[in-house]
Formats: sequence, C-alpha cells, structure tokens
Amino acid sequence: MFKPTYTTCRAFLEESNRIEGITTGPFPGQIGRFQSFLELPKFNKAIDELTTIVEKWAYFFKHASHTDPADLEKIIGDDSVIGQAYQVLNQYYWSESDLHTYEREKKSEMDARAIMAQKIDEGIAQGIAQGIAQGVIQGEKRKAIEIAKALLQEMIPINQVSRVTGLTDEELTSLSRCESVVREESL
Repeated sequence: MFKPTYTTCRAFLEESNRIEGITTGPFPGQIGRFQSFLELPKFNKAIDELTTIVEKWAYFFKHASHTDPADLEKIIGDDSVIGQAYQVLNQYYWSESDLHTYEREKKSEMDARAIMAQKIDEGIAQGIAQGIAQGVIQGEKRKAIEIAKALLQEMIPINQVSRVTGLTDEELTSLSRCESVVREESL
C-alpha cells in the first residue's frame, strides 16, 4: 500500500532536458504533458545509482536536507537547476546576518557586472566612432588620389593639383611617377 506523499515541482525531462511538471501524491492532477508519481519513502537509490534527471529530483526531495556537500557535485552534474535548489535549501538554514551578508555580496557582484557591461558598451561605441572617423579620412584620401590621378593624366602641373586635392608635393610626385609608368605600359 502506497503512503500519500504530496509534492509538486517543475523539473527536467530526460529526452529534451525539460519536464513540464512532476506531481507526486495520491490524487492525479494534470500538469504539463504528463504525470510522474513518486512515493519518496520507497525511493532507495544511492548517489552513484542516479542516472536520470527524475531520479536526481527524487533524491533531492528525499535527501536534500542531509546531503553531504562532498556529494553535491555528483548529484548536480550539469544540471544548474538542481544546484540552485540546493543553494536555496542551504540558505534556509543561514542566520539573518549570513543572509544579509550574502545579499550584499550578491548586490556588489551584480553592480560590478553592470558596470563592466556599461564599460564594454562604451568601449564598443568609442571603437565604432573611431572606426567611422578613420574610414571617412581614408575615403577622403582615396578620393583625393583619384582626382589627382585624373588631373595628372590631363597634364595639370603638380603645384595646382596639390592645391586642389590637398595632397603633398611628395605624394603627387610619387603618384605622377606611377601614372607615367602606367601610361608608358599602356602605349
């Protein structure tokens, strides 16, 4: 004969890592897509025998309050939700002073993360702005070079091309040498 045991929770399914719900008790109530009934007093698996997420939750419901901290990693594995459940249970036994200290530390950590995220966003924005400014300068330089090439092909004197484009005499002399080489090769 089963003893009435009542527990309702949200947990995970093995095939999709998500359970819509687990209800344990003598009266079935549809939660999600299915129901699982567990009689916790008859659940006798050891930590090393836990293979499914349902077994891990059953172990949690039955043994959480007296689970050895050294065994937690074996039980939790990759399931952060079970880890969070153990953390919440652990906090239940903390003193008021411990809870306040924990909350202050958690707030400090969250503040530090927010500041870091803000600084990262600011750095990204600054980098984008610098990149745009650099791109504009490079684009203007390329356009000046294109204009200078066209003017040099029309045999406009270098000093006039320099005044129009803003390029230095050295840049134009170098450019005119390249242009004369190109002109000679095309002839």
